[in-house]
Amino acid sequence: MSAEDKFNNIVEQFKKEVAQASKNAIEDIHSEMLPYVNDDTEFNAIQRANDIVSKLLTSNFTLEDDRIICDGWSTKLTTHDHDRLVNKLADRCSDMAAKKKIERLERQLKESFNRQY
Repeated sequence: MSAEDKFNNIVEQFKKEVAQASKNAIEDIHSEMLPYVNDDTEFNAIQRANDIVSKLLTSNFTLEDDRIICDGWSTKLTTHDHDRLVNKLADRCSDMAAKKKIERLERQLKESFNRQY
């Protein structure tokens, strides 16, 4: 066997070992690290959602036209969404909330009646 053949055999063996080592490293990263990355991502998303909900409940958001904007998240607030939110909160709140709900409903009825005539 010539020196060139020996060298080529060594290079081929080296290539196989590097390929196997790379494959093992990728498998180790996938099995050892990826679950933590996924868990961390999910945890961060849950925390972000909790922060946004807390800010919404404490009125720590901005309104632009018919959109609620909070920490880069925004959504369109329809009249139906608003009514559902008010109804849900009124069920849990004091008599003042119920009074405000009645006032709002009376105003809506008057507005509806005035539009018809």
